[in-house]
Amino acid sequence: MGCASGRSREPGRDDRCCAHGTRPPLRARCRGLLYIAAASQFLGFVVWYRGMALMGIARASQLQLMQPLLTLVWTVLLLGEPLPDPAGRP
Repeated sequence: MGCASGRSREPGRDDRCCAHGTRPPLRARCRGLLYIAAASQFLGFVVWYRGMALMGIARASQLQLMQPLLTLVWTVLLLGEPLPDPAGRP
């Protein structure tokens, strides 16, 4: 199988490659992964806690308590996951 660039794959090379036929160095890939992870975590926490601060303590605490149930409901509705058996039977 060839690369997206149309080059044929060289023997012993990974078939996952960039459009120009080579992969970026490991250091660049790790920096990219860390940036995406840190930026999304930071942005997610800032937005989450800012929203909770705007809701007020009473409403935010109720939302926090509903999180496990809402997560279960959304996984069933959006991802089509089956509901687990409460008795733990397979």
